[in-house]
Amino acid sequence: MKKVGIVTFHRADNYGAVLQNYALQKAVGDWCNVETVNYKCDFLEKPYSIPPFSESSSNLVKKILNHTRYLFNVKRFCRLRNGFEQFRKNYLKVSREYNQHDLIRNSNDFDVYITGSDQVWNDKITNADIVYSLGFDTKAKKVSYAASAGSVQMIGRQTLNDISQLDYISVREKDLQEYLAGAVKKDISLVVDPVFLLSKENWEKLLPKTKTKDKFIFTYSVSEMTEDVVKVAKHIARQNNTKIYHMDHSLKYGSRGICKYGASPLEFVTYIRDAEMVIASSFHAVAFSIIFGKKFIVIPTKKTASRIESLLQIVGVEENMFVSYEEYINSNKDIKLPDVRRLDNQIKKSFDFLKNTIE
Repeated sequence: MKKVGIVTFHRADNYGAVLQNYALQKAVGDWCNVETVNYKCDFLEKPYSIPPFSESSSNLVKKILNHTRYLFNVKRFCRLRNGFEQFRKNYLKVSREYNQHDLIRNSNDFDVYITGSDQVWNDKITNADIVYSLGFDTKAKKVSYAASAGSVQMIGRQTLNDISQLDYISVREKDLQEYLAGAVKKDISLVVDPVFLLSKENWEKLLPKTKTKDKFIFTYSVSEMTEDVVKVAKHIARQNNTKIYHMDHSLKYGSRGICKYGASPLEFVTYIRDAEMVIASSFHAVAFSIIFGKKFIVIPTKKTASRIESLLQIVGVEENMFVSYEEYINSNKDIKLPDVRRLDNQIKKSFDFLKNTIE
């Protein structure tokens, strides 16, 4: 049985990062011995060690707000970090720890390396670390699965050269597929994000059987679109007399807002499963909304717009995406339920890609 090492952002305290890692590991575990390569990249991990509500500011009002957020949320931040550590311990099969030098020196520890999903080719995030582009010598087969770069402008020359040396290449976004097809002159497969490799029933097995009693809208945004997400959530909550569960540290949700900042990865999925509606800027919040057949509204960032739009087109809910709160308010579009069955063909092709490249 082949020994497969997944190279991804598993040490990042990011919901999408660890959940897609779990899904890929689970999906290929039936036909190979798979581990997540416990690669330590200080550049990548540093931002997650700093509370996001502790920014300094010269503005007195902002100073007071930041300090208030800190007092309200510092315990939640510690809970968040502990929740991610517990998830990795319980659900990820992780190798021994490597630094870059150690991994390069022991590059034949695995028969196959898979880099992805996530933005493993975004040089701004990785500091152009060659490990994420598998730019090291090894006898092992090199594969990318659902790899992303955020945007093609984030791929530097060295990373592009490393990609061209991969044995098999698959990506998550259509625009990246088209760019790489011209740049590296190789076949580039388009596959689904790993979270779609597991069915709704498989995800349900990890979650509490008892559903949340509250009637609530769930919001998730860690971007410049948070203000618009808050406004849309408050508007819909007033109309439908619902609470708002939110996972950011914003103080702007009002009396309907219930802060769930500090939730574990599986609590994140549970809130989406139990929500009346999801409002987000996040790709993986949208992905799980589709898996659980939820109504959702997405206000994406410029970085996430293309990949989210491609996904919405497949499941037939392009109307659910808005560029701002103003567009939503002035629109007469109906919010539709996604049809996850329309992903079946892409999911089958994605499994075929994995089996053909690993076996």
